[in-house]
Amino acid sequence: MVRGGYIIITTFVSAALPFLGDFMSLTGAISTFPLTFILADCMYLVAKKHKINSLQKSWHWLNVSFFGLMAVVASIAALRHIVVHSNIYHIFADM
Repeated sequence: MVRGGYIIITTFVSAALPFLGDFMSLTGAISTFPLTFILADCMYLVAKKHKINSLQKSWHWLNVSFFGLMAVVASIAALRHIVVHSNIYHIFADM
């Protein structure tokens, strides 16, 4: 039921907004960076907390910090693209 609702909503949004790629960029910035890079490093730190040395711990925290910053920057860029393109396109422009 949830999956069906999600498909209906995304189909409507993609038909209504011809600049859906910008929303996909925002979704990727919000979910892909944290899930791919940050979560993996955090899970490694939790799982190996007593078995890694300070250099390895620093490396993983550097990765968490860097990719966290990248996620914020990518989110801001995606929001900027949405704002810029929303002024150009009109709702249901391709219909």
